[in-house]
Amino acid sequence: MVSDLLSAGEVVGIEIREHRLGGGRLLAPAHAFATDQRIIIIRSDVFGISKSIKMLRYEHITEVKIERGMTFCRLHFSLIGEQQESQENVKWITGIHYKDALMLMQFINKIHAKPIEERLKRNVVAHNMPLR
Repeated sequence: MVSDLLSAGEVVGIEIREHRLGGGRLLAPAHAFATDQRIIIIRSDVFGISKSIKMLRYEHITEVKIERGMTFCRLHFSLIGEQQESQENVKWITGIHYKDALMLMQFINKIHAKPIEERLKRNVVAHNMPLR
């Protein structure tokens, strides 16, 4: 499903699927794939004839919110330059388990931390400072 959308060398780290009972669409729940470069959200119509694909690059994500319910959660991705009150449906993943939501957030945090660690290492090497 997602292999056609991946760039050369891009690797899927996590796959999350909306659950029908948790608020996802009854006949065609969305799938979200977190790769090492972006998040891909794929929503199919009821019969699988057409698909809606949303790609969120990590550098454009400013915030990830979890709304936790009794058994399921929903995740919202805020993006650079969007209106604060935007409730655009395509940036929500609804009806996922809390542990899956946390796993996705930890994956995003790890991806965001990599450029910071690389910059710190370059600065330390450039200034001949010992690594701690």
